[in-house]
Amino acid sequence: MFYLALFLAHLSNTSLIIYKQKNYTLLPHFIASSYGSEIHYYSQDELILDPNWDRQFPSHDQVEENLTQFINQVKAAGLELSYQGPWQQTHYKRSFFLSRENHSEQQVQHILSQYCPKYKLDFNLSHANPDNGDPGLSYDVDFFPRGCGKDKIVHYLCNKFSTDSENTLAFGDSGNDIAMLQAVKHGYLVANATAEAKQKHPNHLNKTFTQGIYQGLLKHYP
Repeated sequence: MFYLALFLAHLSNTSLIIYKQKNYTLLPHFIASSYGSEIHYYSQDELILDPNWDRQFPSHDQVEENLTQFINQVKAAGLELSYQGPWQQTHYKRSFFLSRENHSEQQVQHILSQYCPKYKLDFNLSHANPDNGDPGLSYDVDFFPRGCGKDKIVHYLCNKFSTDSENTLAFGDSGNDIAMLQAVKHGYLVANATAEAKQKHPNHLNKTFTQGIYQGLLKHYP
């Protein structure tokens, strides 16, 4: 039985190439990164972008222009966005932290929902995860073109590889993974997941990070 196992990365292409250069002997068939906005496949010594997935979005230049204008507008509207760092920014995604002490979730949702449609963007708003090095009492905010998303990657890849959705697994640790975990048959939160995520998804593992993923895999590959 073929299983599609998903470990969607928050990494930029640069980070993926750095990982690739560590001479791992077992590489994944594909990596979906940047909140499901990019899919790359390994082909010998290269990372190949999935052209069919990529072409559904506007050009890189247009998306970057939309993101820049949008971010300037929401900052002017009062959101004190804090840049997450260059490794979290790609052609299609911008990621920020935002203080939960200074901004209510309702306020943030209202502002982002007001401006996103104008620029054909979507957003994810979830609690940041200090166990992963994020600042405490912060939101993790991602902006990306409409049509991206970890759950949408699941459906796309299942169709591409003719995989029955019954044979899918995914692992996550934060609120931005919930849609993906609900899109697969077997979705698990590792033990270091945020309290917010654990409230939204019932399947929890009792081990953290990669040990949690290994524990989840053993449930299906004992």
